[in-house]
Amino acid sequence: VDHFGNLITNITWEHLSQFPMSKGLIIKVGSLTLTKISPTYSDVPEGQPLALIGSSDALEIAVNMGSAEKDLCEKCKIGTRVIVRRHYANIEL
Repeated sequence: VDHFGNLITNITWEHLSQFPMSKGLIIKVGSLTLTKISPTYSDVPEGQPLALIGSSDALEIAVNMGSAEKDLCEKCKIGTRVIVRRHYANIEL
């Protein structure tokens, strides 16, 4: 957690680039699920959560004009699991 309350992961852009972005991503931390990586904080409304690549080239979970630590994940600490996986659409056959 940085001094803004953003959750900083050890997942780098290099790791994420191995996923085909056109298929979409699911990013889960605690009960929060995000479905994309936003280029900037302003891509979501104020108070809304987002995932983005921070200045250290790592995936961050943040809240636009807020604190992910306080608003989303009060129990998050070093070692909290962040899951990133491909998004698969439900297909009916």
